[in-house]
Amino acid sequence: MKQYVKLGEDDFELEIVRKRNIKHIYLKILEPKKLQIRTNIWLSKEEILAFIEKKSPWILKNHQNISKNILNNDEMLYLGTIFKKDQLLNQKEDIDKFYRNKAIEKITPMVYSFADTMGLYPTQIKFRKNKRRWGSCSYRNNINLNTNLIKHDIKFIEYVVVHELAHIKHKNHKKEFWALVEKYLPDYKERERLYLLSVNDL
Repeated sequence: MKQYVKLGEDDFELEIVRKRNIKHIYLKILEPKKLQIRTNIWLSKEEILAFIEKKSPWILKNHQNISKNILNNDEMLYLGTIFKKDQLLNQKEDIDKFYRNKAIEKITPMVYSFADTMGLYPTQIKFRKNKRRWGSCSYRNNINLNTNLIKHDIKFIEYVVVHELAHIKHKNHKKEFWALVEKYLPDYKERERLYLLSVNDL
């Protein structure tokens, strides 16, 4: 049965995903007027609704922006711009292969550039299509990046790159981690907004 929550004058469909190993509460805009909350199995419905109410100004301001990622069958996103597929792809070229090749070509130099600036160097850089994460940093300092990053504009990609490089020094999201991110991306909070709106491309 579908759940709804009222924000302003509008009803938003609400999808709640609960897992034991989720430590915090995460909000994503899946599409205009559809929200997803990911949290642990113990958080009450009242606490979830209070969290949504707290975030309601941001939700109401930004939920329509997600519509820019709703594409026609003959369209594709590349570096934040919508193209006709035949503008970028050869007739027999696979779209996932295109994104992978372009991600390696465009993002790898960006990683090494920020690594030099931050003095934090990954052991390896790997690219793969991932359904849940834009990027990750292992305890061995291997950086894994989603090939679909290349769909987004440079500001979004830079946010993910700096975020994962910062995890080489801080394996958590405590204040020291965010201070390091902010040092190299002073506008990281605005870039994080783009991150939260990007769920449709995972």
